[in-house]
Amino acid sequence: MESAWNLLAGLGLFMSAALFLLLKQRKSRVHTKTHPPGPPAWPIFGNIFDLGAIPHHTFYKLKEKYGPVIWLKLGYTNTLVIQSAEAAAELFKNHDRAFSDRKVPLVLTAHNYNQGSLGIGRYGPNWSMLRRLCSSKLMITKQLDQTAVLRQKCIDDMIKYIEEDVAEAQEQGESGEIKVAHYLFIMTFNLMGNLVLSRDLVNPRSIDGHEFYDAMNKLTKVLHLGLASLLHCFEWELGRNYTPETMDMNEGVGITARKLKPLQAKPKRVGRTANFK
Repeated sequence: MESAWNLLAGLGLFMSAALFLLLKQRKSRVHTKTHPPGPPAWPIFGNIFDLGAIPHHTFYKLKEKYGPVIWLKLGYTNTLVIQSAEAAAELFKNHDRAFSDRKVPLVLTAHNYNQGSLGIGRYGPNWSMLRRLCSSKLMITKQLDQTAVLRQKCIDDMIKYIEEDVAEAQEQGESGEIKVAHYLFIMTFNLMGNLVLSRDLVNPRSIDGHEFYDAMNKLTKVLHLGLASLLHCFEWELGRNYTPETMDMNEGVGITARKLKPLQAKPKRVGRTANFK
């Protein structure tokens, strides 16, 4: 019994001493002259716990205390937060090369995949060459005009699949809710197939199409960033329980600012015409 009490007392003293040292290190940590001002960071975790549930609101409050340029540590990652137009102009005008690189997750470096991609590649001569090829050979007006018919066909097919699946679900008494990301991913994949092989690669209604989407679901989490380009194709109707006055606009933490309570809306096709030469 006495040994157990001695063990507990030793653990208590150790935890107290460790907590004291961590607090002392956090308070005594002073930013060097090369770093902008910012809140003191905890060891290992940095300022992650200081961000709160709504980080951009926290940034606004930190701006009042530390200014428009704030230095944070998110774990072991150094982060520079710019919160004014003047500071952003200074950054992109005079320090663009210093901040032009990006952090690539280790998993994307397998077999040097990151070296062949503009989206996940590190800044350097190879990335500059790829960007120059895209801007001078691929992303030119003449090349884009030649593929406009194919791109429009894939978009129209996607919208047709959405309308047919919603109508079929409503006929069966279901709500008609769909996963737009699924159709958007299949459309993007079929667009690449039409550009390279002149045919669709996946049917969104087939078993293979659903299995392929499920296998790539983690990658499609970022595709919702492109949903804004589809807004002109639909009219959006709020559900019965939503009104502009009662919508909850609070946001959560993530890669993008998502709503804490998802907003459900039903799409309605908008008549439009397109002319291609």
